Amino acid sequence: MRSWSGRWWLLPVVLLAFLAHAETLGYWFVASDTLPLIETSRATDPAALVSLFAQPLMAGSDFTATALFYRPISTLSYAIDYAVWGLNPVGYHLTNVLLHTIAAALVAVCTARITRRRAVGALAGALFAIHPVTAEVIPVTARRQDTLLTIFLLAALTLFVRWYRATPPDERLPWEWTSHRGLVGALVAYALAIGAKETALVVPVLAAVWVLLDRDSDRPTQIVRTLIGTIGPFVAVTALYLAVRIAVLGGLGGYAVPTSATLADRLLFGVKYLLWLFVPQNVAVELPALRSVGVPSLVVGVAVVLVVGAITVMTLLRRGYFHRGRFRSLRALTPVVSVVGFAGIPLVLAGESLGSVALPAVGASLGSYLVGLLFIGACLAGLATALFADGIVIDGSKRRQLAFFVCWVLVPIVLLGTRGFVASKPFTFGFGMRNAYLAIAPAMAALALLMVPALQRVVSTARSALETDRTVAPPIGDVVRVAVVLLLLVPVIGASPLLYAGDDWRSAGALNERSLSGLADTIDDAPGDEPIYVASFPNAFDGGEQSAPHAQSVTPLRPYSVEAWLSLTDTADTQVRFVRPATVSDLPELAFYAEARERATLVWVRNASDREATTKRSTPGRVIDE
Repeated sequence: MRSWSGRWWLLPVVLLAFLAHAETLGYWFVASDTLPLIETSRATDPAALVSLFAQPLMAGSDFTATALFYRPISTLSYAIDYAVWGLNPVGYHLTNVLLHTIAAALVAVCTARITRRRAVGALAGALFAIHPVTAEVIPVTARRQDTLLTIFLLAALTLFVRWYRATPPDERLPWEWTSHRGLVGALVAYALAIGAKETALVVPVLAAVWVLLDRDSDRPTQIVRTLIGTIGPFVAVTALYLAVRIAVLGGLGGYAVPTSATLADRLLFGVKYLLWLFVPQNVAVELPALRSVGVPSLVVGVAVVLVVGAITVMTLLRRGYFHRGRFRSLRALTPVVSVVGFAGIPLVLAGESLGSVALPAVGASLGSYLVGLLFIGACLAGLATALFADGIVIDGSKRRQLAFFVCWVLVPIVLLGTRGFVASKPFTFGFGMRNAYLAIAPAMAALALLMVPALQRVVSTARSALETDRTVAPPIGDVVRVAVVLLLLVPVIGASPLLYAGDDWRSAGALNERSLSGLADTIDDAPGDEPIYVASFPNAFDGGEQSAPHAQSVTPLRPYSVEAWLSLTDTADTQVRFVRPATVSDLPELAFYAEARERATLVWVRNASDREATTKRSTPGRVIDE
């Protein structure tokens, strides 16, 4: 791995990661599970701290009736935050931002270790730092488990790759401490990763993929011996984890709610997963604006794409692209797929107006899927065409590295697709979006690996032409490769939290603070053993139709969220039930009215500016009428 910029090469990555989410330091608590996680993770003494490792996530809350998870490392992080910060949201958000900077730095280090190129690692880390999917994770304290998972998984892979390359094949078995310290470090990081979130179970699979792609011998006996010496310890750690998990949860756990995810749902989830990585903004949001361009303009767009495509194909034909080299059938198909993919995008957008002339009308969700899929498919086909045009200038080691990153992207899809609850809502774009946080690391690493060497060759050619004052033909395949990667990055950079403020999370946090504080003040003297029924509680914020990039997975408060807040503030320890919860489009001034009923407390929430509300009770925010 070549050294450049000394020890400061990670500084730009760290700064980008911090700046992209620095604004979240001013947010209040957001999302449904944040307050219950804080409330159930409190530890007042060492014994309570140890007990966190012997209980499910959010033990004692209503969440355990919906799902059972064993994530003690994540729980421990909330316990530490509460011990340090109490209920100050700034501290929790600061922890999330700092963890994200560590994750971005590790993406750079891990990618540089795998590719032996710091430039590739730096670009991958920078793209990870500002990726729009991070805006679905970092502002939410309850989603820290995805950040912790990513940190420890990256550490495990980095240590594993370093150990594997430094240890000769004949020293991987039998075990000796002097030559296996790197592997032990990887196993410890893996144990911490699965303690943060069970998705880390992909690590043994990724380690096996690495061994098979980077194997030292083609002999089956040697390959098996290498797999036993490298993957066996990961399997042992996995078995120990599963034994502890079963003992704590009384089974494997997971979501207890019934699901009806079909095979089609699971396949569509895979499509959505890829859209999260490369078109992370829900395309359906933009469809009305794009359709407003008009059918004639869209038809002209199709014609332009077809003309440019025809010129490209003719140029490739003259250069002998279709008649030389290997993979002739595939190389003949890739430019056609690229042209058809780009031309199909305006056809889908014009489908409703063109009717039978083009495509049949499609729903907004399906249309967004098709547009995103056509865009990604056309770009990937264009990349393949560029690689074939250059005679596949990526050498064997780079091809193996690229294949490893692709497997890293795809393996979690299989794991997540088996979880019916995650795959059951394929057309709800933001549902489960935080699961893509881990996968954006290999996705951005793959793009960096494709772009950096090609860009270096283009720059080197241009510099050589300037120095010799001679006209030198640019490497057309490298130019096209750089152009297509940049095109793929347009949606990623265009929707980056570095460019757009997270008004959705800010508004949700402000509403949560206003509604929960007002409710706590109103029922401060309520009997602790009586249930509380809250009517018209504003538990969700709807900013209306938004065309600019925004968070896709803002979740409302649940009754157990309110119960956790009341417990944290020592207001009450009772059950809370919502009656017709409200969704608001702005931040209203709230008025709370409470009265005691037989074996229950009733609370009404109204807009303070509502004349009817001000006459219902004489004193807004008044404590219970006796």
